[in-house]
Order: sequence, then C-alpha cells, then structure tokens
Amino acid sequence: MPYQIVIVQGNVGRDPETRYGQNGKAVCRFSVAVSDKGPRGEHTEWFRCVAFDKTAEIVAQYVKKGDPILVEGRLKTDEYEKDGEKRKTTDLLVSRVTLLGGKRDRVEASPPARDNPPAGAAGGFVDDDLPFGPAGDGVW
Repeated sequence: MPYQIVIVQGNVGRDPETRYGQNGKAVCRFSVAVSDKGPRGEHTEWFRCVAFDKTAEIVAQYVKKGDPILVEGRLKTDEYEKDGEKRKTTDLLVSRVTLLGGKRDRVEASPPARDNPPAGAAGGFVDDDLPFGPAGDGVW
C-alpha cells in the first residue's frame, strides 16, 4: 500500500489564518520557509500548510510569524481554473506540529507549573525518567 509522509523544518512565513467551517471545525493555513545554502547561494523553498481541527487550534494559538517549527503531513495537489488558465496548488496537509521555540516570550503557551519539564529535559522528560535510552541518532 502506498504511503506518503513529508517532514519540513523551517520558520513560519506569516501569521496563521484560521477559519471555522459550517460544522464548527477549525482550518488553519500558514506557510513555512526552508532555506538551504548551496554552491549557487541560498535558496528558500516555501510550503503552504493546512492544519485541521485541534491541530489547527493549537497552531492558531501558539504559532506566529518567524517561529521555528517542524511540520509533518502529506502533500496534496489540487487543480483549478482561473481566467481560462489551468493552475495547480500543492498544500502540505498537517498531521503533526512540533513547536521548536521562538525569539519571543511564550508565557501564554506554558502549561501549568507541575507539567513544565526540568531544565535540560527533552520532550518533557529527563533522561533518568525514561525506562530506555535515546535511539542511536539521539531522537526520542
């Protein structure tokens, strides 16, 4: 069975825009810029992202332009016609978002004090709290 997953790490290009459908579910659109330096200079690739439901609400509440972010999802291309010309758009349909921290103070985004991880904790846990160690590449 075919499977697709796209993982993008970059910076949010504009503040997320959230709308609610007639069913009351949230849809949040935002863009992520991924820059790469190569022999011909720097190149920036832009990804149009669309998050739904609870993920959309979290993005709308905690994500702002310029924030570093990691987005997981799948690509979906749609075709439409404008002024008699066929066009295509490709969106990254978001299934998971990881907030990587930002330059600004995130006091409003902090969970209650009892849930705050100790200094140096990864993913909210201290290494000693886990019954296993990190994978060979250091990813949990």
